[in-house]
Amino acid sequence: MAKVNERPGWTELVRPGRPVPPGVEIGRRFVASNYRKQVWEIVAVARYVDEPMPHVRLSRVGAPYDVKTLSAAVLMDRRFFQAADEA
Repeated sequence: MAKVNERPGWTELVRPGRPVPPGVEIGRRFVASNYRKQVWEIVAVARYVDEPMPHVRLSRVGAPYDVKTLSAAVLMDRRFFQAADEA
């Protein structure tokens, strides 16, 4: 039987591409701009093999199992998120 190589984890993938925008760093908090005003914290910054833009994994403050992954460009767009220290 042929050996199957495991796919590397999403934090292990490195690809040259666009740099991480300033202000995107682990531990920084953002407030969602929707009607609920949820606070999210960056827990990881990564690059996917097939995506040129870096992505961030967010965890909702107070609910650590509520996580989402999105593009760093979306995180920096004030229509969707605003830095918690600016809110």
